[in-house]
Parts: sequence; C-alpha cells; structure tokens
Amino acid sequence: MIFYTLLNESIKTPRAVFYDARLETARIRQLEPGWEQVPHWEPVQAGERLKSTEGIFSLWERMERLGLGRGDVVAGVGGGTVSDALGFAASTWKRGGMASVWMPTTLVGMIDAAHGGKTAANFRGTKNILGTYQLPTAVLVHPEWLTTLPQEELLSGWFELAKHALLEGPEAWAQLAATPSPTLADVVPRIEASIATKLRIASADPFESGLRKALNFGHTVGHALEAWSHTHDTPLTHGRCVGHGMRCALRYSAPEALNAADAALVRWLGGAPPPVDARALWSYMLQDKKNEEREVREVVLDGIGRPRWDVTLRFDTFEDAWTALQAPEA
Repeated sequence: MIFYTLLNESIKTPRAVFYDARLETARIRQLEPGWEQVPHWEPVQAGERLKSTEGIFSLWERMERLGLGRGDVVAGVGGGTVSDALGFAASTWKRGGMASVWMPTTLVGMIDAAHGGKTAANFRGTKNILGTYQLPTAVLVHPEWLTTLPQEELLSGWFELAKHALLEGPEAWAQLAATPSPTLADVVPRIEASIATKLRIASADPFESGLRKALNFGHTVGHALEAWSHTHDTPLTHGRCVGHGMRCALRYSAPEALNAADAALVRWLGGAPPPVDARALWSYMLQDKKNEEREVREVVLDGIGRPRWDVTLRFDTFEDAWTALQAPEA
C-alpha cells in the first residue's frame, strides 16, 4: 500500500537522496525503483542535531559539493527531522531554486511532518524557531516502513493521529479513543484520513494566519518539554511530549473537551509527565514562535472539533494545569 500526495506526473528523478544513515539504500530503491538512476546518495545523522545551525550548514556544504542548483530535485528519506532540516536547506539554497520529495519512514512523518510545506530548524535550544514555507513536489508514503519502528516510535506518531482526530470532530475522536493500546494494525487504516485532515487545514491556511494554528494543539507545552528533555540527557519522543502537552492544554479548555479526551490520552501515555518544574518549561514556552506581544499563545478546545487559537496563557494558569498532571489521580 502506498499513498502519493501532491504528486506531479512529470516529476523529475531526484539528483540526490539524503537519507537517514540507519536505513538501507537497497530498501529505498526497492520501494521506488525509479530512483535506481539517482547519482548521489547522501547519508545523514537524523535527529534534532540535524536541525541545528551546524546541521543545516553541513547540508548546504554537501549541496555545494554536489553542485546542486536551480531546477534540481532533492529527496529526503527518514523521519520528521530529515524533512524539516533538508526542507529548510533546500528552500534557502540558491534562493529556493530546488524542488523536494519526501519519503517519510516514521508515523509522525507520514501523517504530519512531511505534509503542508513547513520546514524548520532549531536555534539556541528553541525548537523550530527558524523555517520557511515550501511545498514538496511529492510525499511518498509507504506504510511498510512502520514494520521497522519500535513501539515507542509508533506511539509517538499515534499522538499526532490523536491531535488530528481531536481537531476533526467527535466521530473521528470516538473511533480513535476506543483503541486500548495502539498497534500497527490500528495505525495503518487511519493514515490516509489523518493525512487528509492535515492537508485540509494546511491548504485552507498555508501561511498559518488563522486556522492552521490549530495544528499546534499540544505543541506549546510539548515543544518545551521536548527541548527540556534534550538538554537533560533524558530525550523524550516528539509525540509523547505532544501527548502531555495536549493533556495540559485540555485543562484550560472547555470541561466538555477535557472529559471526552483525557482518559484516553493518559491511558496511551501510561501515566504522568516527568516531574519538571513549571518555571523551567515556561522559559522555553516564552520563546515559542507562536507568541505575540511577548505573551505565550495557546491552542484550546471549546469542544472536540472546535479549536480556538491565539489564546493568551498566563504562567499561573499553566502552573496549575501542569501541577494537576503530576497528581496520581490526574
């Protein structure tokens, strides 16, 4: 099974494929036989370091060495950090003269990161504070990659599925919430619908001036927790952090949304978030790219399928919600 999105039948063969070094090129070629003629195969060390200024600079150096220029196509194979970083490098190289194709190999990449045209880089510990908007020429989704993922990575993507379902509406959420513990069999049938939700929202607001901000639900706290974890040698997956972030955001959402969603989220998370001091997270949240007028802006739910964005969040409100998550009965 394969889902092609944004596919142009006249797409050129990539001149270079940048791929997660942990992957086998033979398998990539097997899934995309047309790539047999690609002249350059470039392994990269996937992860948040690839999205650092040093990581982006290294991608530019490779593009220069390979002689890549306007009219060329680059492909990225890997998780969200590969499409984020390579997308940023490609969209700025030669002033954005290169097209890009993504083959996501993680669930987060398949349903979220590879779609919508956002690129991203980190700066001084703040996630995704640098970036551009440039749609890929194609996204090639091969669910076969998911058979290689450990359960924790599958679960990470599940929380992005959950976010899309919470934004879509009560029926989509009820179907997802009925899943006791996500397995591959639960995930694959939901990929296409989740992609459709992401593309529906992103295409309606490509530059995130309104509706697309809803896709940040759970990410204000989630990104802060993720960034904190990477500076304390206890890295947490992106999706798990978003899961905790959604639970926190539900506590300053409508009671209807909290009552409908919290039990399923905590069941999948397996318990409370790490005991991180609220002020430590707040320092990261103050750097969030969604902020305006030096205020932290949040996404809340007035009900399942009814997001509201640009909501000013006070520290005491966040601290109360975060503290509540630490309680055994939360």
